[in-house]
Amino acid sequence: AGLVARGLLHDLESLPCFAIGHPDLLSFAGGGHSPEEALVKIVCEARKLAPSILYLPGWEAWWSTSSYLLRSSFLSLMATDSDVFFLSTGEDAANLSSSGEGSGDQGGESTVFDQNVISLRFGDLPAEKKMAAFEDVLAAVRDEGKASHRAKAKEEGASAAAMEDLPLAPAEEQVLEGKALALKLEEEEENLRQLRIIMRNQILKLLCEHRYRVFSEPLDEGERKECEEKGVVGTDLLQILKKIDRKEVASTGALVACFGDLVSTTETLYGGYGGTNDDAKIVSRSHALKDQMELWVKTGVPKHLSESSEEILKRRGEEERKKAEAEEKMKRGTRRQRASEDLPVDIHVDIEAVARQLRQEANQKKREQALREQEEEAARQKEEEVE
Repeated sequence: AGLVARGLLHDLESLPCFAIGHPDLLSFAGGGHSPEEALVKIVCEARKLAPSILYLPGWEAWWSTSSYLLRSSFLSLMATDSDVFFLSTGEDAANLSSSGEGSGDQGGESTVFDQNVISLRFGDLPAEKKMAAFEDVLAAVRDEGKASHRAKAKEEGASAAAMEDLPLAPAEEQVLEGKALALKLEEEEENLRQLRIIMRNQILKLLCEHRYRVFSEPLDEGERKECEEKGVVGTDLLQILKKIDRKEVASTGALVACFGDLVSTTETLYGGYGGTNDDAKIVSRSHALKDQMELWVKTGVPKHLSESSEEILKRRGEEERKKAEAEEKMKRGTRRQRASEDLPVDIHVDIEAVARQLRQEANQKKREQALREQEEEAARQKEEEVE
């Protein structure tokens, strides 16, 4: 039934169509009108633009969920003669005829529309007959699809050669220059600044809470050494605040990582064997603080600020890495160039002479090694004779 209704609406697309389902009435009533007022205004507008269409999908569900006042308004509006075509769909047309029965309302479709009713029933037809009714439509769609595919393939084949020679679009970094690049950088800095303000305010709120006061006290020298020995970054709330101010923490991911360091610091200082109940409570409180911050990052930070900051920092990190690699490559090239400039080069070198010289140097080293071994053997024999 829904396909037939959509087919009729497509065939009558030249006429203005007004939907009066519950979603349409509620969206119209969002301006302060009740559903009954919305229904009256929509029907009056359809009458002004007659001939027109009133479309109501799912008649049974609409009727059963409508209030008594809404159904009464609908019946009174439909009882008036007008050049408005009322199109409705339902699971069973028989229910449409008796929709007013047992509900305290008067009349069904025959009473409301004065016998001007056309009911199409598809529930009793087998699947083969239903498909046969749409066979010509499906065949037309298939033929049109094949023709469109052939035309598209022909067009793509004709323009393939021209498209191959088109130059590639320049990268975004190459397009942004001068004032455009400065405006983009200023926008990125503004996003990072707003995120820092939000994170700083949240840290300041935590510093004012009594239950987290233990995490706001700076670590002394002994505690820092203990953390360093165990490979833990000693962290407290004041340290996190300083990192935000120094722009070392500029994203929500880095902020959550700092609270992970705070949990590790707390476990190092208070989570050892032989700890008291108070120490265990402090460790549990640090985990609760980390969970609270993770939830705050998901719900309290604007999503566009968090995502844009992560993207900006990632891109800047890649740019700095590429820049450092280029500088290192340039330094290696400079050192290699200086070495080649300082080394005297003789293009008239005799290769055989160089090989003979290398062999002579190797033989000389062997003779010197043998002479040292002989001297050591003679000295050892003398010592044995003296003994």
